[in-house]
Amino acid sequence: MSPLASSISEFTSFIDHHGEMIPYRVICSRRKTRISITAHEDGTITVRAPLGLSREEICRKVEVDRDWIIRQVGGVARNKEPRLASGTLTVHGVQIPYTVDYSTRRTKNTVVFYHDGSLEAQMRSDATSDDVLDTITQNRDWVYRQVLQASPSKGPKEWVGMVEHLGYPIPFRVTYSLRATQLSVKISEDRQVLVVAPVGMEEPEITQIVQDQAARVHQYLTASDKHPLAEGVVRVGEASIPYHIRESSRATRVTLKVKPDRSVEVIAPPGTDPSFCHAFVREKSDWIFKHVVASVRPVPAHHRYRDGDILQYQGKPVKISVERGSIKVTTSYKEGMLLVKIPDNTPPDLEEMYIRSAVKQVFELILAADLPRMVDKYAKVLNVPAPRVKLRLQKSKWGVCTPHGITFNIKLGFAPPEVVEYIVVHEICHLVHHNHSPAFWGLVERLLPDYRARKERLKQEGHLWDF
Repeated sequence: MSPLASSISEFTSFIDHHGEMIPYRVICSRRKTRISITAHEDGTITVRAPLGLSREEICRKVEVDRDWIIRQVGGVARNKEPRLASGTLTVHGVQIPYTVDYSTRRTKNTVVFYHDGSLEAQMRSDATSDDVLDTITQNRDWVYRQVLQASPSKGPKEWVGMVEHLGYPIPFRVTYSLRATQLSVKISEDRQVLVVAPVGMEEPEITQIVQDQAARVHQYLTASDKHPLAEGVVRVGEASIPYHIRESSRATRVTLKVKPDRSVEVIAPPGTDPSFCHAFVREKSDWIFKHVVASVRPVPAHHRYRDGDILQYQGKPVKISVERGSIKVTTSYKEGMLLVKIPDNTPPDLEEMYIRSAVKQVFELILAADLPRMVDKYAKVLNVPAPRVKLRLQKSKWGVCTPHGITFNIKLGFAPPEVVEYIVVHEICHLVHHNHSPAFWGLVERLLPDYRARKERLKQEGHLWDF
């Protein structure tokens, strides 16, 4: 009989730990070249050894690793107590559910956010419920950013506030940015105060910071170079074209500007004689006629946001209803009715800003539900993974496709359904063809045979779909 035939192939032994006998099972195999020890999630220990080793040699090796074995068994014993299998993390009012997975193979605790929007805490086998909560809490800000990138509609909503300086009301509109590390206050060309705040900054803190800058903002809003210095009318043929002149401290020479609504503005350095500006306009009258009267560039839509007005969301009427008497501004939407509650004595300009902000919020909320379904539908048709859908108010682009997802313009709320579908198909096809080659347009036509008519309507009427 050969020596291997008489060797032990399997047996059970014990480790004595302060009188507690910890069993382990030994399995010998010809395939093994060295001894290995495995601690299982149920608390059992398996030792695998090369066939031919004596019982004493195997037990000596186990004794060398006894401290490691005892730690593993002790961790499993602790984990026999009930542990978290799932939970919910709340960050800035957003509730984020998560699941927990325990494994003996892990050397550290971490969290993973998957493309489908699910969150998992990946824990060591000896982790306790407190360890899970600590790991989730330590990563809360990172998790929140991932959730907002996947579902922007879950983030904080744009809102409108007001501060005063010397009795002068200063309304401001607040948006949040994941990239912002501090609050910034900007003033647009049409003298709107725009505030960009970091995600997580509370409303009272934002209002206080804007109040602290109210004197500077008031000075800028009431500066003389923001108001017309003079006005006039230039005649070109049968056309009479009005214009206004304003001074600007940044201007070094007299310039002409035709705004998107085709109004004409003359910008002059401080102290410029208005008669010089009038002569300059007459000299440039042909250029003005070309860009105002003869221009084929469409004029953007201008909505008046007032109580009782009716807007169109993808061809469906949305009626605006304003209620006064509330402590703060609130917005609700149900079945084609947009209700905006505002405080008494709200100035008309501020009321219009409140309503415009509410319309944007509602459009974003509805689009956040509608667009992902349409994207998923066409992604399945093309057999490509459905990308993340983001929403943003953009000046000119209706959709942008990147490796990180597709960003759609919130203005699509004003567009008819067939044009919205064309925009979705257009961007989805960019997942296959990253250009506008004949192959790209061929794919678009395969999905939407009448895409040319939809594209033409976008070109002709797109300027009307604006806030």
